[in-house]
Amino acid sequence: MPKKTIALAFFIPLLLSSCGSTTETVKTEVARKSVTTETVKLDYFTERVKLVGKVAPLKETTVSAQVAGVVKSLNVNIGDNVKKGDILATLDFSTTAINANLNNAATAYSNTLTTYDLAKESTKNDLENARIALENARINKENTYISTEKQLLLAQTQLDNILTQKGNTEKTTTLSVSLATKTRDQAKTALENFEKTSKDTLTPTKGDTSGLLSNTQVSMENALITIDSAITQADIILGITNLNKGFNDSYETYLGAKNTTLKTLAENNFHKVYNTYHVVLDAKNTSNGATNIRLADIITLLNESISLYDSIVSVFDNSIVSNQFPQTSLDALKATISAKQSVLTQTNSSLVALSNSIITTRTQLETALTIAETSLQNAIAGSISSLDGITGTETLTRTQLENTIATVKNARDNVDNALKIAESQYTSTQAKLQSQLTGVKSQLDASKGQKDLAGIQAENGLIRAPFDGVILTKTVELGTLINPGTPVFTLWDDSSLVVRTDVNPDIIGSLLIGQEVTITKDSKTFTGAISLLAPGSDLLSRMFRVEIIFHDTVQSKEIFHIGDFTDVFINRTISDTKSISIPFSALTSDGQGWFIVSTIGTGNIATGKAVKIGAQNESRVEILDGLSEWDKVVISGALNLQDGDVVQE
Repeated sequence: MPKKTIALAFFIPLLLSSCGSTTETVKTEVARKSVTTETVKLDYFTERVKLVGKVAPLKETTVSAQVAGVVKSLNVNIGDNVKKGDILATLDFSTTAINANLNNAATAYSNTLTTYDLAKESTKNDLENARIALENARINKENTYISTEKQLLLAQTQLDNILTQKGNTEKTTTLSVSLATKTRDQAKTALENFEKTSKDTLTPTKGDTSGLLSNTQVSMENALITIDSAITQADIILGITNLNKGFNDSYETYLGAKNTTLKTLAENNFHKVYNTYHVVLDAKNTSNGATNIRLADIITLLNESISLYDSIVSVFDNSIVSNQFPQTSLDALKATISAKQSVLTQTNSSLVALSNSIITTRTQLETALTIAETSLQNAIAGSISSLDGITGTETLTRTQLENTIATVKNARDNVDNALKIAESQYTSTQAKLQSQLTGVKSQLDASKGQKDLAGIQAENGLIRAPFDGVILTKTVELGTLINPGTPVFTLWDDSSLVVRTDVNPDIIGSLLIGQEVTITKDSKTFTGAISLLAPGSDLLSRMFRVEIIFHDTVQSKEIFHIGDFTDVFINRTISDTKSISIPFSALTSDGQGWFIVSTIGTGNIATGKAVKIGAQNESRVEILDGLSEWDKVVISGALNLQDGDVVQE
């Protein structure tokens, strides 16, 4: 493939002078050629098709006669504006069968309507007689039900009074027995709770918070807390357990130094109290937190704790005061021990007093239980005696009520049967009369249908405007005899204009409804869209009708008029796939049959590329080979370029 000559641009250095002389460089700038470029993209290649269109109204129709007749009146002339429904012309068919049918149908309908009215009146009277008989049966039933209801109410009231009296007696005696039973149960429960307390075993039942047991439990819990505090304080002073061993390191040597046996005695007492406390505590914890310890065990533990504190006081009395253990420290410890002793003594006294009250309480509770048992037996005996007397009266009254119910049922059955017979007769009469009336109504409907049909035929003698518009043509005169389908007027609506054109089968397949279209007249350009594509071609011309609506309907009416011819330009896609296209101005020839396109690359340097062309339209040519999408091609100034030229846009 031949190529263009490449024009090289370079710098020419000056010859250097002799050694030590000054060198001067001359810089030559490359001349840039001015061009216009376009970046190519893939797109569908289209062709602009020019067609001849004709302006027409959006709506246009031929108004024809619906029936045969003679033109009796013409109410409009060519050019008149009419509204939808206006009568444009009338036909006279008084001598035809249509007029006779209309008169006969009207007469037949009038006669049938009279018959129907008479049938309705007769049916109404017969049905009223049947309704009166039914109403009498209903009244008789209501009266019977009211009178028998009073009989039932009287008998039922007597029985209800006896049952109320019996119920009151049962409630009274039941309440007496219940109260006596409750008193007995309370006395028994109080004694049982006391027995638990008297045995010094505090195991309360679920939800039991009664007096003595509850107070004992609270006192024992508080005593355990006091003992625990006392043990902790003694351990801090004596430093026996690992938990508090380091607290007395500073003064342990001086503690009970005058008589060491007293300190040993105090330590032994501590171990005794400590072990006893944990035995009691373990017994308490094994019952999931409930108190499972004896009051006597707590009192014993308190006495041991008091003995422990007495031995600690003896140790203090035999301790030596020194700089490491001054008198103030010893006095502080004595004060702490004295306070704990006071609390232990008070707690012990409280529990001893609580234990002594148990003996007195037992005697009181046993006496109360004996009295409650006697009262319960007396209440039961009185209840049996009262209920036996009233039961006999109830039996007699119930028998009287059953006899009354049987009498009432027989009377009500008789009136119920009479009402059912009356209802059946009324329903039968109603169905029979309704059937007769339906038959007459059917005849009336048929007669009305014939009258309405004749009226429609008569209405067809009035030729009306199907929409608002202007009369374009009139094809008949007064007195003309016309047949159904004969054109009488041409009517169009010029409020909206369209452009109609015909296209050949090759083009119709590439057009779409809504496609943009350009319309020109007198150097003025308007835009529109395809609104109609004919589904079939004209039988003679083989062309397809295309209809176009204007986007700007107001301005288009100022320029275009019905009957004007216009130029219509439609872009149609030539190929189904996207390709590259460029303007014709971008092509140059090398004189040997090749088409060359100048592309601009890095540094704005021009390079010629040979291309293969395809389809063409009025301004562009399709490139089948030689260019890639996003190539920048020169579309103006390409003839003066050579490979390597530097350009500016």
